[in-house]
Amino acid sequence: MARIQHRDIHVEQVSPDETTGAAKYRAGLFIDKVFPLKMSSFDIRPYIMSRNIDTMRQKVLALLPEGLPNSFAVDMVEPHQRDGGSIVYFTITGPTTGQEAQKAAQDLVDTINAHVQATSGSKWYTFEPARVFSVMGTPFNEDIVRLLPSKKVKVEFSGKDLSVEDLFREFRPFGRILDIEQQPSSNKDTPRWANVHFQRLRSATSARNCVHGDTVGDTKLLLSYIQMHHENVILQWLKSHSKFTIPLAAAALIAAIYAVFDPIREFFVENKITRRFDISRLPIIGKLRKDFSLWDMLRRDTSTGERVSMWSARVEQEERLVSMLNEPPENFVVVSGPHGSGKTLLVRNATRNKKYRITIDAAKLSSVHTEIEQMALLAKQLGYWPIFSAIISITNMIDLMVAATTGSKAGISATPESQTRKVLDCLALVLTKIRQTIYCRPRTFPIIILENVKDKDLMVDGASMVESGLAHVIATTHSIGGYRDIQRAQPQRAVSLLSLDDASPMNALLMLQKQLDAVSSEKLEAAVGILGGRLEDLEVFVQKVKAGESVDGSLEDIIQRSITEIRKYAFSGDAEVGQYEHTWSPEQFWYLLTELARDGSVSYDRIRNSTLFVDKDNALLGLEEAQLISMQYENDRPSRIKPGRPIFQAAFQRILDDPGFASSMSVKMNKKFIELETAKIRKAQEELSLMNVFSASVDSHKALMSGLAMISAMGGGGGRSSSWSGRDRTKHGDEVTITQEAEMFFADALRVSNSNSPVIRQLQLQAEAAESEKESASGRSRSWLGWVFGRPSQPKQDPKREPHARTAPPPQSPPTIIPGIPCELQGRVQFLLKTIRDSQDKISVWQAENAVQAKILSGL
Repeated sequence: MARIQHRDIHVEQVSPDETTGAAKYRAGLFIDKVFPLKMSSFDIRPYIMSRNIDTMRQKVLALLPEGLPNSFAVDMVEPHQRDGGSIVYFTITGPTTGQEAQKAAQDLVDTINAHVQATSGSKWYTFEPARVFSVMGTPFNEDIVRLLPSKKVKVEFSGKDLSVEDLFREFRPFGRILDIEQQPSSNKDTPRWANVHFQRLRSATSARNCVHGDTVGDTKLLLSYIQMHHENVILQWLKSHSKFTIPLAAAALIAAIYAVFDPIREFFVENKITRRFDISRLPIIGKLRKDFSLWDMLRRDTSTGERVSMWSARVEQEERLVSMLNEPPENFVVVSGPHGSGKTLLVRNATRNKKYRITIDAAKLSSVHTEIEQMALLAKQLGYWPIFSAIISITNMIDLMVAATTGSKAGISATPESQTRKVLDCLALVLTKIRQTIYCRPRTFPIIILENVKDKDLMVDGASMVESGLAHVIATTHSIGGYRDIQRAQPQRAVSLLSLDDASPMNALLMLQKQLDAVSSEKLEAAVGILGGRLEDLEVFVQKVKAGESVDGSLEDIIQRSITEIRKYAFSGDAEVGQYEHTWSPEQFWYLLTELARDGSVSYDRIRNSTLFVDKDNALLGLEEAQLISMQYENDRPSRIKPGRPIFQAAFQRILDDPGFASSMSVKMNKKFIELETAKIRKAQEELSLMNVFSASVDSHKALMSGLAMISAMGGGGGRSSSWSGRDRTKHGDEVTITQEAEMFFADALRVSNSNSPVIRQLQLQAEAAESEKESASGRSRSWLGWVFGRPSQPKQDPKREPHARTAPPPQSPPTIIPGIPCELQGRVQFLLKTIRDSQDKISVWQAENAVQAKILSGL
């Protein structure tokens, strides 16, 4: 290959030599590989090398040989740290013309280059010797941070464009060229340009420092770096297959987080349970905290009633709970009771000497606004740390971005429920480790306390831990609504229920006497009789009396507030009132209110099987959840129903004594009863119609349906219009009974038929006999409809006869048989007809009651 010729070095004439007066010329050379290249804005190698400028210049001058001709003298050393080299400006004397000066300067550069390549060895930042190039233009030394060296150089033309051949001859001496890209002819941007892509970075830096400002013909060349974005093949493949790479990257990240953080979390949760680093376990610290606790000092006087109630009436329940905790975990323990009944104190005393326990305050969990905050609070209570709440939003955003770009979700999104599950799984894992590594005697099993629990899922998770034998779980709640959910979640094991009641009247009176010693005992006894043993109401009463109100005024205010609360929550038609779900109807609660106002407590089974509550456990459970009623349990099942608070007994009576409200609610309740009985009648009629039992004896199906309509109208009284075809009740006279009218209707229905069957004839004879025959005083109706409806004419008793006189038993009547009905259907048909009669009788009574209540409302 022919030697590549260098272009002429740039030489300019300066002032002549002062001593000899000879012409002096100035030129420059670029020494490469003096410094490391700056590869990025974070590369600190050039900064380390350029800390001492004078030392750097001395190193550059040390590369030059001695004894150079033409009075060679160094004029200035200009370091270019970013480009990894330095420009040395020198002067020569002797040549008389510019061409001779250019030739002499180029010879000096070649001599210096040979010397440098022979003497300079490899450096710690490069393994190749330095090179020396002639500076053909006017270098531009700048320190713009973002203009980093690049293999691709942009050449701008100030003048006409250069051809590829000219560009190659200009730039090939600096190193091999990968490509030369000229500006397209269609591009009219100015200035015109071309891109030269070198194979090596050092070639590009040398070309920029030597050629910038050079003039080729009439064209001036201006050089600048083009930042290149290197695309890795592997990274490019990963980006183009995001459906696979993003889930794999997420899985790798999750695996790394699991490997790093999960053992830390388990460590902190275990410490929370075992309390190995809790200094309060030291005897001296515990004694000091107990003696100097400000909270205990403040509550010594205010909690007397609670402690009296606790130690006098809760001892039996506490002993039962302690005995359960001294055995292996078999049952989920639920401690229920109203507010202030001592649930927390009972559990605290029972677990006081237990080594491993952890408490979850479910009331705080339900008070937060978002699920993420709830998850973070649960983790804090369990000692689960570290926790990254923001990772839920990040993963959801990533999943959304993947779905927007690829059309399908990556499946890496996290939800608060999944994070909560991870926290509870970590707790279960720690309990399993404690169970395996520590020999757990029955007395040392871990205990999980769920205070004020309302979350059904939390109780179910606790039940699963009991079923696995990991720990005792104790849940305190003011409502027993989740009791059956726990039974369904843990069908293999029983659920132990500890039900606490209000304080006894004696303990409540002792509390009031201690707080209100200036009030007479008679008034306090009367107040206890109304307020009962509910600690909340007693404390409100004490505050009002201490504020200056009278005893009667305080009681009246509490009762009125209770009435307002009952009307707000119980009789609202909204699907949800406050924080309670409305699972009952106003009519159901009114029926229960009347029963409780009269008796104080009612049997759960009687209310459960009543007309309004039949097969509707959710209504009673909802009322208990809303604290409108309370249930007493015997043998872990509901036994009695009482008002939700003792003060509600007086409030129920006040509501019942309100004539306007009581009358309107009674009308609504009776309408509800009528609606239920009407549905029962309709169902019986439909069954009779489907049975088609009269087809063998009555040819006209229309007559049968009319008869059913008449039976439905029998129980409505004289005020309702009947559907009897063409028959006017008034023409029979008032002395004609409903049963006789029914018999006469069926007689008419049988007469209009054209059948000559013996069965039809027999029914006709019986119907005619029912119209003409008068029943004797001691006999019973011989018509089959009279037997079915049970309306025999009873013999009148002699008023002079002794009521206690013994009489002979009446003769046994033959079994009621409806002619024409198959024997296998006789019982069912008679039952349905009797059901219709009974329901219509009830409807008549309720309609009469509604009429009375309507008169009361109209008179208000």
